[in-house]
Amino acid sequence: MHKSKFAVSLFAAALMLAGRFTIAQQSKTPTEPSKGRAATLILLSDLPCTWTLDGVAKGKIQPDESVNAEVAPGPHSIQAAGDDKLDTLKIDFTIEPATQKIVQLQFIPARAIRQDAENEARKQRLLEREALSAQSPDEKFKEAVAHFEKREYTPAKPVFSSGCTGGNVVACVYLARIYGDKQGGNYDKFMATALFSRACDKGDAEGCAAYRDLSPQQTAPATEQALPVTAQGSLAEQETLAEHLYARKQWIEARLAFDPLCKQRQANACLYLGKIFEHGRGVGASDLDARAYYAKACDFGNKDGCDKIEQMNDSTNCGAVFGTSCTR
Repeated sequence: MHKSKFAVSLFAAALMLAGRFTIAQQSKTPTEPSKGRAATLILLSDLPCTWTLDGVAKGKIQPDESVNAEVAPGPHSIQAAGDDKLDTLKIDFTIEPATQKIVQLQFIPARAIRQDAENEARKQRLLEREALSAQSPDEKFKEAVAHFEKREYTPAKPVFSSGCTGGNVVACVYLARIYGDKQGGNYDKFMATALFSRACDKGDAEGCAAYRDLSPQQTAPATEQALPVTAQGSLAEQETLAEHLYARKQWIEARLAFDPLCKQRQANACLYLGKIFEHGRGVGASDLDARAYYAKACDFGNKDGCDKIEQMNDSTNCGAVFGTSCTR
């Protein structure tokens, strides 16, 4: 009897202990995963690069090494850039707890794709240039006129500049109209006046009419006549503008700006024209033309012009061509 009561008491005590253990387990607050459940990232690269993990810089990796990094389970992002900064990679991945993830940065295929695209673009530009060079001067001019009519001055301007330099009066008029368009982004009254003046000098009626509109105080320009003072200012101000064009290496525009000033006996303008022809800036290099302009600069009182004549002095023919200018 006593043994039976003892067994019942022991069983009841066991039930009470089991219930308390279960309640304790249920009320226990969940904890963060232990370090043992962290994952490992193994990073490889086929070219030297710098990399970041989730926006945090991690340094540099070489092709002959690997980088091991302990990471939390879940999604991550790697960004990497090659040494030349031309190729970049972005890789998103998810890693499971207590696992390893190998990520290979493959720059060589990405670089090959980029280089192929660059080569294709170069080939396309070459084909476009070849197609343009295959055009006859008339075709180029017609195309430039079509652009002009649409006020697309950027592709038209170099064609007209080249034509005007080569003596095409119509091209000079078109170029002047580009400079005369106040809304076209190239407005320059001085340049427009100079170009219309040049066209008028060559007998172009439109050039003369436009020139008179811009400079009503003159009926028509003459070879030895002064370029009128326009709204741009005095001759000195016009020369400053011409020097500005020269400094910007706009050789054609600078030559057109200096030419009427030299005709007005502005010695410094003649000196610049000598430099333009001596060094072939926007024109074919010509010692003969350079000497002529340096001689004018010297005759108009510019010492640098006289010095240039002395430097270019050729004892075989200079005296016969330039007379006393060679000996100054």
